[in-house]
Amino acid sequence: MYKLVLKGKDSTKNFEIEKKQTLLKSFRDYSIDFEAPCGGKGICGKCKIQILQGNDKKFHVEEINYFSKEELELGWRLSCLYEPENDILVNWENTESQKFSFLEEDYAFYEEVSPSLMPMEYLTIGQPYGVAVDIGTTTVVASLFSFETGEIVENSFSINPQKNYGLDVLSRIEYQQNNPLAETNLKQSILNCIDDLIIKLSLSTKINRNQIGAITIAGNTAMLHFLLGYSAQCLGKAPYESKVVGATKIDFENLGLKSVQNGNVYVLPPIKGFIGSDISAGLLVSDIESKTDATLFIDIGTNGELVMKTKDKMVCCSCAAGPAFEGANISCGMRAEIGAIEKIEILDTGKIKIETIGNKKPVGICGSGIMDLLGEIARVQLVGKTGRLKKANLLEDAYKELVGEDDSGRYFNLKTDEKEFKIYQSDLRQIQLAKGAIRSGIEALIQSSNLKENELNEVILAGQFGKHLRVQSLVDVGIIPKHLKEKVKYVGNSSKTGAEMCLTHEKWREKIEKLVENIEYLELSKLDGYDRLFAECLKF
Repeated sequence: MYKLVLKGKDSTKNFEIEKKQTLLKSFRDYSIDFEAPCGGKGICGKCKIQILQGNDKKFHVEEINYFSKEELELGWRLSCLYEPENDILVNWENTESQKFSFLEEDYAFYEEVSPSLMPMEYLTIGQPYGVAVDIGTTTVVASLFSFETGEIVENSFSINPQKNYGLDVLSRIEYQQNNPLAETNLKQSILNCIDDLIIKLSLSTKINRNQIGAITIAGNTAMLHFLLGYSAQCLGKAPYESKVVGATKIDFENLGLKSVQNGNVYVLPPIKGFIGSDISAGLLVSDIESKTDATLFIDIGTNGELVMKTKDKMVCCSCAAGPAFEGANISCGMRAEIGAIEKIEILDTGKIKIETIGNKKPVGICGSGIMDLLGEIARVQLVGKTGRLKKANLLEDAYKELVGEDDSGRYFNLKTDEKEFKIYQSDLRQIQLAKGAIRSGIEALIQSSNLKENELNEVILAGQFGKHLRVQSLVDVGIIPKHLKEKVKYVGNSSKTGAEMCLTHEKWREKIEKLVENIEYLELSKLDGYDRLFAECLKF
């Protein structure tokens, strides 16, 4: 055993760690909060740690690529690759300073629900309060509902602690493949998070937690597997069959919640494969069944989920957009946190106008900023049809300084007053692949529904990520067809709202369970000609 010392700003903590295991594994063993966006595969370069004493300097190739010579001399390592060979002292203060915070308004509890959808009577459960929970890959949101007044009393949110096992769904699934304790760790971390949110809600409202008698939970399919303690490896390979089928009803104790007792949990039913109860909740909230014209429901994220409603049927599909929209595999990408660039505009003069979350100094670029960036460089024609950046000497004079080249390749030069960011061709390729995945899913649904593109009448955009997206960027990138620009409607965090509806009345539970039974599932990988369709959708 070796000694691990974390030296913080105000305290020092000591741990004993196993030999021949990575520092990241040791952090996980002690449940130390530390992010590894790629799940510990050594490909994102973001689990950086500074070793003050005991550094063996046996650098991996990836570390040499990610760090400058000066940084390596200062002791910077990647925790997912570095295996200590003696006692070490870690500069935890420097690590903590790199963690960014969220603004509550950026996780605004925004609902757009028709009053006619909400019942005038509520479930009789014997207790005056219930809690609705939306488990997102990045954030977990909870709302406290009063059955006596029929109103939301308080809202709260938290970062999903499963981020320590991978920033995106696939990274967490891969974590399950390589760790026998993964199911337990992932389940316990999300249960602890829900317990903490319930305690936070009870403290802020001064209610007794024993007065909470019902909880409803919505989330994507992988999150439901993690919550219920199942392996989600079935979602990582064909035929992508979910172990969670239909609604799940379980009491507080058997699920494993500690903050409440003597009540029941209702987990909203997923649809199929990667299309979870966050989507079925969104379909309930948007009342898509009542639509008579062709309507498309989209939730854009690491995994894009789409549902097409026509006069005769509903068809859904899932497309793996990858973590580009979360900023995970972009060299200067980051989550939607304070300091993240969320809006970008290239002016005619070649100057770049940006907006950051919290109006703070830019520290990276998040998903909505990435989408804006791709839309803008396509709009001003800095890339060709294949998505390759043009050489600077082929651009208009105003834009020549926006493209540069170094040993790592050609890049877009995102200059701000405080900092300069390089978005390389490899970064743009990741975004392009995500764009192609979403658009090909849309085209496949249009074709399978025997529609012409101009017959699609409305696009419903859901999810927290959707809130920050500019419709113009979606059009410029080519995700949304141009003629639908004025027909895009945002319905907010419909996953949370759907969970709230299912908390209030049995009527909505019955409706959502019937709804998911009547949706056809389209497996894109099995479609004839899908490879050609996907390749076509990559183009600008």
